[in-house]
Amino acid sequence: MRCLAVDVQAHPDTYLSPLSQVLCDECADRWQLSYLARDLCLAYSVVHRTCETFLTAVGSGLSPGAVLNVIGKAVLRMAPGAEGPTASRAELALYMDMLGRMEGHLRVQFLSYFFGETQISTPGEVDQTCRTLAVVYSDSLYRLSRGVKSGRQSMAESDAVETLRLLVLEAVSKRYEKIAADEENVLHDGNDIARLDMLLRLAKAIREEVQSYMFKFPNLLLGNIDVVELACSTILRNYFILEMENNNFSLGVSKDETVRDLRDLFRITGQFYKVVKTLQQLMGDGSSKSANKMDFAVETWSEPLVDRWLTVMERTVKQLVTAYVEADKHVPLTPPDSMFSTSVIDVFASTNEALQFVLDLEWPAIATQARFLCRLSKIIAFIMSSYLETELGKLEQLENKNMISKGNGLEVTKELCVTINNIRAAWERLADTIELLKIEHYAPHVPNPPDTGRDEYVPISKQPTYTLKLLRARNLRTPSFAGAAGEMNGEYYCLVRIAGPYAKHYHREWQKEKQRRKDTGLPPIKPPHEILDLDPDMIHRTQKASDGLVGGGGDPNWNEICTVTAAPDVTFAELEILIFSQPISAVAKASNVALDADSYEGEKLVGTVPLVLSFSPFPIPGPTPDHVVVSGLDDFLPQEQVLPVMDARDGSRAGWLWIQIYRNGAADNVEMQSDMSFWVDRALKECELAMTNSVRIITEQVARYIALQVGKAVQKNSGDGTAERMEETLHELVFQYIENTFSTLNTYISRGVSRWTAERFRLRILKDPETGRSIYFPNFIILHIWNQILEFLQNGIISAIQKWSAGSMVEVGFMGMKMVGSRLLQNSSKSEDSYDSFPVWLETRKLGVANCVWEAVEILKAWFYCRVDDEPVGFDISQLETDSYKRMQSWIQTQRLNSMNKINEEIMKAKVKAETAKLKAKDIRSSPPVDTPVTPTLSAFGAAWRYASSSPVRRSEDSPSSGSGAPRDVSSSSQQSAWARSVMGSWWAEPKG
Repeated sequence: MRCLAVDVQAHPDTYLSPLSQVLCDECADRWQLSYLARDLCLAYSVVHRTCETFLTAVGSGLSPGAVLNVIGKAVLRMAPGAEGPTASRAELALYMDMLGRMEGHLRVQFLSYFFGETQISTPGEVDQTCRTLAVVYSDSLYRLSRGVKSGRQSMAESDAVETLRLLVLEAVSKRYEKIAADEENVLHDGNDIARLDMLLRLAKAIREEVQSYMFKFPNLLLGNIDVVELACSTILRNYFILEMENNNFSLGVSKDETVRDLRDLFRITGQFYKVVKTLQQLMGDGSSKSANKMDFAVETWSEPLVDRWLTVMERTVKQLVTAYVEADKHVPLTPPDSMFSTSVIDVFASTNEALQFVLDLEWPAIATQARFLCRLSKIIAFIMSSYLETELGKLEQLENKNMISKGNGLEVTKELCVTINNIRAAWERLADTIELLKIEHYAPHVPNPPDTGRDEYVPISKQPTYTLKLLRARNLRTPSFAGAAGEMNGEYYCLVRIAGPYAKHYHREWQKEKQRRKDTGLPPIKPPHEILDLDPDMIHRTQKASDGLVGGGGDPNWNEICTVTAAPDVTFAELEILIFSQPISAVAKASNVALDADSYEGEKLVGTVPLVLSFSPFPIPGPTPDHVVVSGLDDFLPQEQVLPVMDARDGSRAGWLWIQIYRNGAADNVEMQSDMSFWVDRALKECELAMTNSVRIITEQVARYIALQVGKAVQKNSGDGTAERMEETLHELVFQYIENTFSTLNTYISRGVSRWTAERFRLRILKDPETGRSIYFPNFIILHIWNQILEFLQNGIISAIQKWSAGSMVEVGFMGMKMVGSRLLQNSSKSEDSYDSFPVWLETRKLGVANCVWEAVEILKAWFYCRVDDEPVGFDISQLETDSYKRMQSWIQTQRLNSMNKINEEIMKAKVKAETAKLKAKDIRSSPPVDTPVTPTLSAFGAAWRYASSSPVRRSEDSPSSGSGAPRDVSSSSQQSAWARSVMGSWWAEPKG
């Protein structure tokens, strides 16, 4: 043994040096040992020594490969002699003992590879250890001594492979038991998430083990033993799959999970599925290994869990969206590229995970996948509806406050801009999600849900309902109040009244419902009019909304919802929307009107909207030609309608009313439940309406306030017939508001919103002549505000001027101006040669107002054009001179010509009358009147007349009659350079998003 310890490493073939071998031969001769016995003793010593060395981490310095080589050669050399006919029993026993000792050491060594107790330098060493063990297990005598009956060589080889395969299974099984025990110790709670999380950790651990087998363990015995295949086919099927089936019983049970628990459950499920699919892929796809594949459909196992997730999502959509919006700070995510906030990411992350999960699963039937995608499309529609309602509701609240009626403009903040960006970003991400749904591919395979049938009698409480949203009214005719001179704007509200056959059926069915609940012991319910404390035919009353005081008519915003219930045996509902007005205290005080019951009436009916809601899919005529029929409600898609308001006095048009209406209960409809296209179309329709209304609200509110300030400037500068101070007045009233508002819009409104605004409202988009690409500079939402300002100014001045008449004493119109009637002129002291008359004064007033308004338009145009150092940094002239601009230019030009012609006519009449009176006084009857120009006295219209003929501020090329052209040069003004520099520094800077 001492010689072996020294010589084995230096002489791997002979194990001993020549000197040591001579010494051993002399000892054997002295003890009279046979050559076989001395070789067996040497081999036994070699095996014993090398196995001990191998198990002690090769303490002697031998490499594991060298040790295995020594053991193999020692066994192969002794096998023929020890098992030959000349061998004695003692020699055979020594040989068997050597094999047994060798098998024990190598078996321990082989198992240590699996448990990480031995460092493996190369995978070849594992294979060499397995081969050495195969030599032992293939020995027929050794097998006979171990109880193996067959002694044939072929049988011996197969038994050796099977024995080693069982040894590998033993190692893998023990390893799995250890991993499973470690994961079970981590499981503290027995709920579904904890159990599924335990399965996920276990699956990950198994995946890591299998992957380590692929790197550490080759195909042993020339491919006869595949460690990875044994681990996947046997361990997973017998242990892990059984564990999955044991935890599958409660996966389909829907419970009251929170939103966070629900997301965690689904997140773990998605990870778990990917891990299990990886394990299946690790088993290979060869036909020879098909019997060893994991015979388990993980998709079928996941089906009840997906059903559960979808059910809970349908129940908690509102909570989910509320949680996301409350956590959102409405700060741009990554400006300037992503100007939306985190709520958009969160909303679509919750649905995209599920969508990708359902698409990734290899479902055995496409109908199952199509059914899940249909339900998922419905959930996406619910989430979008709730999210858009929340985001748009913030803007509608600002609109309902109507800060303009209080003299304040809408404060455009960063959060407000991000809200609009969120709506646009949600719309864009919805389009991307729809592409993933692949509706054309999956929609034909969605199974129709079973029709449970319908009861013979359906109570009215379970009849279909329709949501009628009263949005806003525009250009409402302002009624006259007793005690108030002329007309006054005020607060408006709506009443929704039912009429015709529908009202009779409606009341009768509610009486039946009350009696039925009383007879059956059910709790009583109240119809809408009792809940709202209204008359029986009234089903809704809105809150009072203030008028915007812009545009010459009432422009209230309500944004309130009314529910209309269908009645049995009635194919349509006949409704009547009544709009009432009540004067505002501030307006009444400004008009010197006492606010008591004796001075004026409390409220007046402005107009009515006769409306018919068709419950039938076929078009039907209205009861009268005045009724507006709204049909196509069975498709459950929202509709936005613009309805004419009929004046209650003469039946003429008294304004316009915007409503939105759609049928409720799409989720409970049998046909809609299996219609993927419907839910997608509904979500897209709601996105379009929300985007349109959000842009409308912000542009309309900003434009209204600017138009109101223009009216104040006109009031201040048109009384003396001059517009010299118009620029200074506008700068004082509205420039700072324009600067702050447009700077915020240009900085925080995204390019997506700007591009959509240009396409939606057909704004002119400039293109680079070299590249042909669009130039987005500055934001197009500002250009849309410019068009809105022009429309408000034109409507306001037309309405105000048309209302002026010789019989009015006091008039408060859009421009905030008071009209003085003919009686006041009669009381004033005038000389006999004065040509003042009320028609001249009125036309002069109209002329001055029209010129001041156009002067204001040109000043605003210069601000939007914003030329600094002869370089335009704002919008181009072709963008500013829109159709609205040209219409207003044409109208003012016509108004100026008409007023000047009427003034000339009145002057000529006054001149003729004066000359005739002089001739009569001198009693000169034979002389004809002298046609010589007479200079009129300096009167109320004198300054306006001089302004109309030649304005000291306005240039001739800037007049409306001169046509289009660059804005007038206001750079000579001392204040122009100041606002130009400030604009260049902020509003007109390069857009950042």
